[in-house]
Amino acid sequence: MKAAELLESLRKENRRGSTALAETVLKIYTTLAKESSSLSNDLPKYAQLIEASRPSMPLVKRFSREVLQRISNPSSEEVLKAVEDVEKTYRSMLNRLVEHAVNKLSDIRTVTTMSHSGTILNILSRLKGLRRVNVLESRPLREGVLMAAALKSRCMVVVYVDAAAAYAVERSDAVLVGADALYPDGSFSAKVGVKPLAATAKLLRKPFHVAVDTWKLAETFVNEMGPSTDVDEQLAAENPVFEKVPPELVDTYLTDLGALTPAMLVERLPRPGI
Repeated sequence: MKAAELLESLRKENRRGSTALAETVLKIYTTLAKESSSLSNDLPKYAQLIEASRPSMPLVKRFSREVLQRISNPSSEEVLKAVEDVEKTYRSMLNRLVEHAVNKLSDIRTVTTMSHSGTILNILSRLKGLRRVNVLESRPLREGVLMAAALKSRCMVVVYVDAAAAYAVERSDAVLVGADALYPDGSFSAKVGVKPLAATAKLLRKPFHVAVDTWKLAETFVNEMGPSTDVDEQLAAENPVFEKVPPELVDTYLTDLGALTPAMLVERLPRPGI
């Protein structure tokens, strides 16, 4: 697949999480390293296009900037080395996050989650005592069904319609979700539906945990709107993709820095960007 095709898939992908999309950024730079006849021209051009492609997902921009930061004299070898280094650095960060999360959630037997997240999948796959996962389907694209399919060989998995969030949370020890962005005030954003899920967990006194790495830090919340036709072919409909959740609805952030309360996390957050 050519770099332009990968960029288009980055723009259009709506069912995978931000980590998977950030990996597409690395594929774009890898493809440029192998195909471009003028890296000095193509690298800044694609960097600009990548940053504009998914403004709601700061990890996409962060991956691009991390790659470029490691390149001084553009060459195929240097770009490939930069991509490899970014991949290793981020993988190490995620490994720390998962270790902290597994330690924090070791007593959980039943959990509710939503949408599709590779990080959440990794965490849940390593919880030895886990017996059941309740997954909200995450309409209109139903990413939660992808999550359920990926987990079904690990433990019992039950898919719930989004409107049954309270029903699912009542039957859980805790709620665990991923995040697409993290903000300096301790709030976060994720797939629409996460805010009522967090409020439901608070109402039912169930712990609400958010797994997010610090490369997803952003200054401000930016949303995306999906097409109306994803909701209904005939009727006009609003289809927001993300929403922001305040820190008071979060019990624990599971991060590469540790398992932290929102207040603790705010104290340790670096400045957004690099």
